[in-house]
Amino acid sequence: MAFDLLTITIVGFILEVLCVKFGSTVFYGTPFICISFLMVFIAVVRWNLYGLIIAPILVLATIVGGRWSELPYLAAVYDYRIYISVLIGLLSIGLNVIIFKKYGTAKITVSWYKIVIMIIINYLIFSLIQVVVYRLLSAHTLMHNGKIMYEYINKDDEIKVYNLCRYGESGFVYDLFGLIVGIVGTLILRSQGVVCNALQKSIEDRKNAELDRLDRENFSIDESVNIEEISGEISSNKDEDSKS
Repeated sequence: MAFDLLTITIVGFILEVLCVKFGSTVFYGTPFICISFLMVFIAVVRWNLYGLIIAPILVLATIVGGRWSELPYLAAVYDYRIYISVLIGLLSIGLNVIIFKKYGTAKITVSWYKIVIMIIINYLIFSLIQVVVYRLLSAHTLMHNGKIMYEYINKDDEIKVYNLCRYGESGFVYDLFGLIVGIVGTLILRSQGVVCNALQKSIEDRKNAELDRLDRENFSIDESVNIEEISGEISSNKDEDSKS
């Protein structure tokens, strides 16, 4: 489990940093999930609640990639408020374990449309929680948007003033790329046998290996018996021919 989660974390961290950095420039917005949504979802499918261990590290990758943005006013959005709100949002993916325990992970992952529906629901829950937590941290109320003003001097030496909260609460739109990556990535990895309960798969692989071993042993025994019987018949036929 540790090696599996470590691999997911390392790959996810690198890709998340790069995607958020370039995504903020391309979209002129603030994506908070690009690869992290997919990675946390896969980790939870494979290891249930243990998969959430990687969430804090991947959200840190989001912050690193965001602060690395070439647009200063977008880089300023990625602060502790984003970290906390995105982290709590990603932790909501752990609710999938309730479904997995009740219906079985295999019954969900074997059907592509069921897993797609689950991903979309996860995205909606994540977006709602992220906005709610961010607004509480910035405005201290849910009744109106927060105001965190940022002054920025553009290339024409003009002073532009941005309300960072406008970006902090617009993740539902900017994170759509992360939703697409989550759906496409999950379906691809599902076809490779990665989207499964790792413990159950390990047990099934051991059982299948044991059955294969037993089949090979039984086949070898039967084969040797048949060879001895055939050899005996040939010998007896030779004896009868010599007597005649």
